[in-house]
Amino acid sequence: MSSAEIGIVGRFFEAVLGNDVATLQELVSPDCVVHEPADLPYGG
Repeated sequence: MSSAEIGIVGRFFEAVLGNDVATLQELVSPDCVVHEPADLPYGG
């Protein structure tokens, strides 16, 4: 993984932890779907 890619992953996690929706919209495709197991506290 290149340093540029590592930087993007870092920005993604910072945006998730900071609830930064605008940055997440820049980094993630609009047709992205996240599937979370129902047994997680926030899953389903």
